[in-house]
Amino acid sequence: MKKENTDFFRFLALLLISFFLTTGAFAEQTIIGTGDSSEDLRSLRNAVDRGGKIILKGTFDLGYLEWNSVGITKDTRIIGAVHNGQPPTIKHGSPAVVVGLNHDWGEWFPDASLSIKGVHFVDSFGMAIAGVVHGNLTIKDCMFSNVFPDAMFGDAQAAIRINLFGIPMLKTGKISIENNVIDLNPH
Repeated sequence: MKKENTDFFRFLALLLISFFLTTGAFAEQTIIGTGDSSEDLRSLRNAVDRGGKIILKGTFDLGYLEWNSVGITKDTRIIGAVHNGQPPTIKHGSPAVVVGLNHDWGEWFPDASLSIKGVHFVDSFGMAIAGVVHGNLTIKDCMFSNVFPDAMFGDAQAAIRINLFGIPMLKTGKISIENNVIDLNPH
């Protein structure tokens, strides 16, 4: 009887480990930007759909089209890594990253959490990071430059906008925005 219990617990442990490895709970992904908007948008969306820890290297171009956003729908940690002497850059997007909504903003995931560190956002439209966040949000050591005013958002421009739809009494988790450089000029 004891051996059967031991075998059962070994089987259960292996099953749980394989579940976590295949669902991305322990997965770490490294994505290298190509500068090609269709390829970069697709690779970033695929990575955040799996969630977990994502290492970014290179320059990612999200393109100029409306709704070219990377939607964060589950707990995701994005960390920038220097590649060829340059920090990772995300160009364009409308906005580039949206937390709590899927990629086309058609479905709401308010408990999604995002931690993003060491990424340069440049030439975003309206805002670089936006969302409807009930989970935690950490933005650290990032740089935001040249955010263009966008008519879709009433010609507004912001590096970061948390309560995207102005929902009254929106309750959020911990929001930490620290050690970032924000330069919206020349607009």
